[in-house]
Amino acid sequence: MNTKASMKRYHEFVATLPCSHCGIQGYSNASHYQGWRGHDFGRGGSIKAHDLVVAPLCVPRPDVKGCHAEFDDYEIGGLPGDTRENNKIARSELFMFWVMKTLMAGQAAGRIATV
Repeated sequence: MNTKASMKRYHEFVATLPCSHCGIQGYSNASHYQGWRGHDFGRGGSIKAHDLVVAPLCVPRPDVKGCHAEFDDYEIGGLPGDTRENNKIARSELFMFWVMKTLMAGQAAGRIATV
């Protein structure tokens, strides 16, 4: 099995799912985890986290910034009035929830093999 090709197919599958945050269908991409424990998933410098640690977030479109950009810009996922450090923890937890839901959808659709 070609891992790079299978990850590409998985990302294409993730892009078919509705946005994890707003639920819109048809505008998602496979967004990599950038959270608190990114280094545990291979993230560092210009390196993205492991290709399984993704969730669907919608992309920009006319008159809409998109949840992917809003999440990256700390506009969603944090707690109002909280410190930036605590917001990182809350956002990391939220994104990991989205990743787990995405993995479960992938397994249910037969895109991820289980033993």
